[in-house]
Amino acid sequence: MRELVREQAGRQARKIGRRRRRSALAEEGRAVRAEMKEAFASGNPERIARTYASRVAPGEFDNASPEVRQMLMANVAAFELDFQSARPRFTCEDARQIGAPSLVVSGSRSAAGLQRISEVLASCLQAGSLLKIPQATHWLQADHAEVFNAAVVDFLAKH
Repeated sequence: MRELVREQAGRQARKIGRRRRRSALAEEGRAVRAEMKEAFASGNPERIARTYASRVAPGEFDNASPEVRQMLMANVAAFELDFQSARPRFTCEDARQIGAPSLVVSGSRSAAGLQRISEVLASCLQAGSLLKIPQATHWLQADHAEVFNAAVVDFLAKH
């Protein structure tokens, strides 16, 4: 009986931990949407691009080349459309329909919500693998190009 009580207590603690993590991710999502809404309302392309970058690649806007900054600012309309558009639901059940080997790559400095999406997606795919690149942002193919390229080439060579 004691084991059953301990097991139940452990399950409850895990459920509470999952709820708190989901709540924190939901709060992060609300904060991002509010921050982006303010940036869009400003009409200032640089502010919009900086706000976007601060969430997906913290600290990288200032390190980016003038060409990358210009590209981000040229895509402000696309950012706004992305933030305002409803996305179709993609569930774990949908991901299980994908049978091909799949490499899901995430950066350890990406927003927590983006990292969680990567983790869940990789676990749902039939043949999914997750690679988390240390110190990489959501722009990992640029800020850690050598590691990213080597991982992709290695994955492709194996499959």
